Amino acid sequence: EGVGAERPPVLWQVVLPGGEGLGGQRDRDGSLALVGDRQRLGRSQSLQRLLGAITRRYAAEQALRQAASAFPGAQVSVAS
Repeated sequence: EGVGAERPPVLWQVVLPGGEGLGGQRDRDGSLALVGDRQRLGRSQSLQRLLGAITRRYAAEQALRQAASAFPGAQVSVAS
């Protein structure tokens, strides 16, 4: 939920058992924009951990995309 009862459109949404939620949408430039209630984010350890995990993964994927575009023909991959 946004401000008041506003519900902005999102591409994905996670709702935790306590009712806290976090969503995401794409900005015009293709970057990921997170959508969530900042007060709930500040109070919820679960949401803070989730946000940290999402942020780290997104940053890693962005770095790999940039490496792939900077070196055409290079093979860029991640092993788990």
